[in-house]
Amino acid sequence: QFRTPIALVTAISLGVVVVTGIAGRYLYALTPRPDPAALDDALSSLDELAPGSRARVHQALAIHKVTKVDTHHWLVAKLAAVPRWIREARTRGFLVSYAIEDVPMARVLGRKERRRFRKAKRAVRKYATREVVAVGASSLLQSWRGFHRLLAVLLVLLVPVHIAVAWIYG
Repeated sequence: QFRTPIALVTAISLGVVVVTGIAGRYLYALTPRPDPAALDDALSSLDELAPGSRARVHQALAIHKVTKVDTHHWLVAKLAAVPRWIREARTRGFLVSYAIEDVPMARVLGRKERRRFRKAKRAVRKYATREVVAVGASSLLQSWRGFHRLLAVLLVLLVPVHIAVAWIYG
């Protein structure tokens, strides 16, 4: 019953903690993971079709490293960094595509090989950009988890106050 402001705040806190917990868990499940083995497999198939492409991609990835975010930043600061992460992922994808397209052997492939080449190129680009998204999303969810813990502590502190008020004024 919402007869007192403490009861109302406690109920709202409980609702917020439950909703942020469910939302955070859902977002965590959607977060991509960097997959170096899959990137290596895609690079192997690409290098098979266009020798030298693996070295070019590794060089491009070494030039455009993933920006690490300080883990102590607040959730709002990390939310503000999301557009930068999106730009970095696109830039990294374009850089990888450019490095692959610049390989001389890629232009003289047959029809089937060109199809395999395009498929391998898409896979390499996907795994290269996924690393940026994974780093950004895990950093963001780490702050989300801190926010959720703060709300849970607030709830734990409010429940005894609510019980005491209900007991005293019963």
